[in-house]
Formats: sequence, structure tokens, C-alpha cells
Amino acid sequence: MEVAIRGTTVTVIGNNVIGFEQNNLVNNIVGTVDTETGWEFSLKVYMTKTMQYNQIPFTRDNNVIFTKLTADMMPVGGKYIGQFEMTKGQQLAQTEKFEFWVENSINLNEVWTPIPTTFTELATNTRILQQHPPIPGDEGYWMLWDLETSEYKTSVYPLPTDTNSGLVTSFNGRTGVVNPQEGDYTPEMVGSVSSSGGTVNGNLVFEGENKITIVTEPQEDTDVTNKQYVDSNIEKIDKTNIIESLPKQIMVQLVNVNRTETTNTAEIQIATKQEDGTYSTSVQHGVLTLIGAGQGIDGKQGAGLMILADKNKLDGIPTPTIEDNGKILVVENGKYSLKNLNEIQG
Repeated sequence: MEVAIRGTTVTVIGNNVIGFEQNNLVNNIVGTVDTETGWEFSLKVYMTKTMQYNQIPFTRDNNVIFTKLTADMMPVGGKYIGQFEMTKGQQLAQTEKFEFWVENSINLNEVWTPIPTTFTELATNTRILQQHPPIPGDEGYWMLWDLETSEYKTSVYPLPTDTNSGLVTSFNGRTGVVNPQEGDYTPEMVGSVSSSGGTVNGNLVFEGENKITIVTEPQEDTDVTNKQYVDSNIEKIDKTNIIESLPKQIMVQLVNVNRTETTNTAEIQIATKQEDGTYSTSVQHGVLTLIGAGQGIDGKQGAGLMILADKNKLDGIPTPTIEDNGKILVVENGKYSLKNLNEIQG
């Protein structure tokens, strides 16, 4: 297409059809100008079909400007509206708008329904090749999947000769396509524990209803057993032996009796008989506090552990009598009984 630019007026000379859409480097726009040297030109384009804009640079040679059109400059058919932009340094000027046309073409890049057969076959073949990637061959060449015979065939592409390439060409006596098999790795090699036993460093955490089941009887003191084994053996325990294992004589004694208007307290001491016949009564095991009914510690009315009359009776017992009246738990022949201290000492 040829145009003449005089000042800001644009005149299309001859046919205003440039060519067909998607034509590439076969159509030109040539113009003559009357502006002085130093003014550069570009063409601003509005494509009415797609409502998109573009700007096309022009080359100037004296009073002639020209450009060779590419496919992306005329991507769609239809009416185009153009306007030249002229620049010189910071100066900028616009010409009037003018119209030109691009003829429609059959566009294979548009979406087809259904997809053309060629594209369907290409997609299928691509998927098959993804499922059968190249593998190292025994003869030092890559093996590629053959779409026609559906099998691997030796290619002309050699395998890397670098010993540090990281490729696995053989394992456990197998070469070529090396796939994992049972027995290739031990549990220890993959950080697991063998079914025959092993050592676990760390905690075992079981989620939900998962648990450890022990099916054999314990053999060592540190072995873990199961509930069934305990239930079956607990009845065999000799309770007499347990009693006999207790100290033969245990003394229980109340000391440091203290009385107030509302409470009676005493320290409870429990001791076993020593080899020299004495009792180690230096350890305090607890404090017994008896509160009269209706006489709270804070002076308020409340429930007590004994009635007031009983408290009055306790108050009437001399403190030395209480402290001297120690009781001895005596174990004899698998039986135990409670005796007064003077009975044992006698």
C-alpha cells in the first residue's frame, strides 16, 4: 500500500487493502513525506475486529518512509484505522486518521471443535512417550520408545562417558533397566527396623487404635510382657511371701499432741524395729487433726470429724498417756496383729 503525507494530511494512493492476515514479510507500506529531514515516523494502528492497538516503526530515506509488514502486525482480517506519529527530539505531531483493510485467512491457530486429527495423534504420542522415557542401553547408547512397534529400540545417541554422571547402569548384577526388587535393601539401609528385631532411637508414637502386640513370654528382667501372661500368672503369686517380706515389727505412734479449743492434733510416726531392738521414730509421716462438730478452725460453725462430747473425752486423756501408748504391728507366720508396746517389750 502507498500513501502520501503532506503536512498532517494522509492520502492513500490506489488500493487500500494491504494483504491477507498472517502474511509475513511479503507486504509493504510505502509513503512520501514533505517534512524536513530529522522527523521520524511510526504508524499507530487500531484493529476494529479485536479492539486492540499496535504501533509499527518506519524507516526514513530522504523523503520516503517504508516498512515491511510481519504476521504480528496484521494478525486478523478486517478494518484497520491508522494514524502516523512524527517525532523530532522533544517535538511530536500527529497526522489525520485513515482506513485500510486486511483480508481474512483460514487461521489454524484458532480453537477447533472437534480438535483436528493431527493434533489428537500428536497429544496421544506425547503422552505415550512421557510414560516411556529414554533409558540407558547395554551397548552404550540410549534406548528410545518406538511408537510403531511399542518397544524400546537402540538409538544413535551415546550414553555419557563421564563416570560422575550419576546414571545407574547396573545394580546387584542387573544391567540396563534397573528396577527395584525385593531384597535389594535391608531395613537398616532405609532407616527401618527388621521384623526380626532391632534398635529404635527415639519415641514410638501410635495414632488411633494402633498398638504393640507381644506374643511370647518374657525371658529377661527387662523384657516387656503382655496382659494375657500377667493374668495367667498373677494367681500363682504367694501372698504369704509378700507378708513375710515385710519387717517383723512396725511401730505406729502418736506424738506431739496439741490441743486447742476446737482441735486435737498429733503427729503420726511409723518406724521399723532395728537390729539393736530400738525403733527409728525420727521420721514424721503425717499429722492427724481432729475437729469437734460445730467448731471450725476459723471459729465458725461447721461439721467436724467427731462430736463435741468425744472431743471432751479426748481432752480428758493426759497427753503422756497418748504418747506412751504406741502400737506395734507384729508379723508372725504369715499373719499380722496389733499389740501394745509394753507387750512386745515384756
